Amino acid sequence: MAVPSSRRDSQVLPAWKSWFVGMSLLTDPGYVSYRVRRRWARLAGTMPPQPSPTPPSAEGEPELPPFDVDLVCLWVCGQDPKHREKRRQWLERAGLQPALSNPDVRYVEEDELRYALRSAEEFVPWIRRIFLVTDDQVPAWLNREHPRVRVVDHREIIDPQWLPTFNTKVIINSLHRIPGLSEHFLYTNDDCFFGQPCRREDFFARRRVRGKDRVVMRIMFPQAEKNFDSWIVPAHLVQEPLARLWMSSYNTLKVMLETRRPWEKFRYVDCHQTQPMLRSELAGAVQAFPEAHRRTASSRFRNPNDISFISVARHRSYARGMAVQGYVSHRFFPFERDLSEYTRESLPALFCINAGLGDETLREKRILARLFPTPAAFELPAAVPST
Repeated sequence: MAVPSSRRDSQVLPAWKSWFVGMSLLTDPGYVSYRVRRRWARLAGTMPPQPSPTPPSAEGEPELPPFDVDLVCLWVCGQDPKHREKRRQWLERAGLQPALSNPDVRYVEEDELRYALRSAEEFVPWIRRIFLVTDDQVPAWLNREHPRVRVVDHREIIDPQWLPTFNTKVIINSLHRIPGLSEHFLYTNDDCFFGQPCRREDFFARRRVRGKDRVVMRIMFPQAEKNFDSWIVPAHLVQEPLARLWMSSYNTLKVMLETRRPWEKFRYVDCHQTQPMLRSELAGAVQAFPEAHRRTASSRFRNPNDISFISVARHRSYARGMAVQGYVSHRFFPFERDLSEYTRESLPALFCINAGLGDETLREKRILARLFPTPAAFELPAAVPST
């Protein structure tokens, strides 16, 4: 297949978008106040302030009536020779550099999914069904016949003209098309875990919206997490190439939303933890920006101009009253070894293990097996986990 000369797979963000973000920050009283307080704290030798106050937890929230909540998880096995060869071929067609657009660390699979689903079965037993979204792959240990698990292939939810895709944003932008998905669901990845019992009320709340009682999302932004600054900042200020690509996408998001509603500021990056979503809100976000959705869908690999419509849905929902800020204890761990001192009792309610920006392995030893030793009901009996 010939690559059109107008293809948009350039890894360079238009400079005007980065300058737009800079001007938006300089005219944002919240950001200016935060930076002044942060600079003063450094001069005074005190603790820098958080970007914004930590929102209240769900403690004290009234119990919600029973309703269906599904769990949607993305998974890929990048070590699969068939998948690696398919990626290589499409990278070659697009003329892209693997180190930036397709690093192996983005696809590495070290059996985290097994322990992520064990944690879900133990700590969110009220989940109705787990949807595992994959590219023609199935974990060898997964019992596909179990009634609470369904494997969803990309072909079921993504237009054939955009397949194959190796772009996470293309996949998550299509989650509302999963057949049988409940209106309320939790979106997660195979590197995200539950560490303590969670309730529906940790992710959803009852609010009166436009005269009607509605169950809305309780969304989190990264409140001064160790590994993140919450604010969307100009991408050209970010030095590390992969981190710049990540921030470039948020620059594109901020430009799109603030040019549509210039009286509102869209300030924060996403919190990389399990988070709630409403199927109708995701579908509505896609419908509100059809051209941006089409452009993102056409990008087989990550691109600075791509839009995450999960992010769009969160911001739109928050602005429209269909989401409130919430808080569940959580941590971001660069490596599995960072869990070595943790016990079952000391784990946060949510945590993520991410390989960071290098090609490091996700683990040195199977600490997750110690924390989650009990096989889930949907594991095949003969499957032996890696140790």
